[in-house]
Amino acid sequence: MRKALVFLLLSLLAVGLFAVKNVIFLIGDGMGLAHITLTSYFVGKPLEMMKMPYSGLMYTYSANSFVTDSAAAGTALATGYKTFNGMICMTPDGKPVMTLFEAAKKVGKATGVVTTTRVTHATPAAFYAHVKNRDEEKEIARQLVEGTTIDVAFGGGMKHFSEELLEKAKANGFTVVTTREELLNLDPSAVKRVLGIFARSHLSYYVDGEDRPSLAEMTRKAIEILSKNEEGFFLMVEGGRIDHAAHGNDVVAMIYDTIEFDEAVKVALEFAKKDGDTLVVVTADHETGGLGLSNGKYAIDVEKLRSYSKISIEKLMKEITPDNFEIISAHALIGWTTHTHSAIMVPVFAEGPGAEEFTGIMDNTDIPKMIAELTDVPLHEYYFTEIAVGE
Repeated sequence: MRKALVFLLLSLLAVGLFAVKNVIFLIGDGMGLAHITLTSYFVGKPLEMMKMPYSGLMYTYSANSFVTDSAAAGTALATGYKTFNGMICMTPDGKPVMTLFEAAKKVGKATGVVTTTRVTHATPAAFYAHVKNRDEEKEIARQLVEGTTIDVAFGGGMKHFSEELLEKAKANGFTVVTTREELLNLDPSAVKRVLGIFARSHLSYYVDGEDRPSLAEMTRKAIEILSKNEEGFFLMVEGGRIDHAAHGNDVVAMIYDTIEFDEAVKVALEFAKKDGDTLVVVTADHETGGLGLSNGKYAIDVEKLRSYSKISIEKLMKEITPDNFEIISAHALIGWTTHTHSAIMVPVFAEGPGAEEFTGIMDNTDIPKMIAELTDVPLHEYYFTEIAVGE
């Protein structure tokens, strides 16, 4: 019966009689299987993403390295093309390639990016910008504001938005918000495009407990705004600071940011279940830290990690050094093999119409191609020259 239903769905897609309306694509930056497993042990139950009915594994290598960076990985996930590390939505020889969101705009869909990093950082930028070097964040900010690809952008990175650029954003139809209160008070029916910048650089780690919007709150508001569009929407949500914590081998911050990311997954799934025409895909761009859940003693001490109360963690985070991170991990019998990325495959989870396609072993370039096919978005039908790229 299941095979018959899958065949029927693909047949309908092939003749254009059915296409998935909305896609919520959640990316846990640096989030490997070990990160997910440890976080589930920490909270004492499966994470929301682990309950999704379809899953698989995904290769993450770039065009010039088995170990990708977020720019090349984001490009693969957003365009279906491999590129060199450091490049965003450009081929290795410097040609811009169409992103999934740019193609979605061609068929009238609304689009948005939500992140705990800067909105100009590599992963969110890969869905709307084209630069040869990911560090060109002022240029990325300009492309966000002056372009027509993005309707909603929530995250950090105010240092890359001058007053002049913010005024230009308003002139181009963006409502600009800068505080959690302003975000929560936004009336979705009263705005068309929204730029929410809530920190000078990245948003704080979730464990720090600072007064900034949570990833779940930003995701919920983005869905409220984008779902007004009758043609549907594409939303990318990034738990970006999982990666930063893992770079520092900071197991406590990593766990809490994975929890925050999973709360955003829950928001997406709740909407999808009510809507019935929304595909939710969860994955990572790569694994960070080479996390090992044992240091050779046939055990891990999750209780040691749980013993840090919220208050003690907040106090600790103000005084901690990288050496302390190693001590905390060692006490919990947890090991790290690197402070950078690894070449390990990462998980993919899916739920909603077409989710059964996201199973088995995949390449990161397969994900946007499958999304494009399921939504009837012509991802690779436009010439490079149709994309306006700044100098």
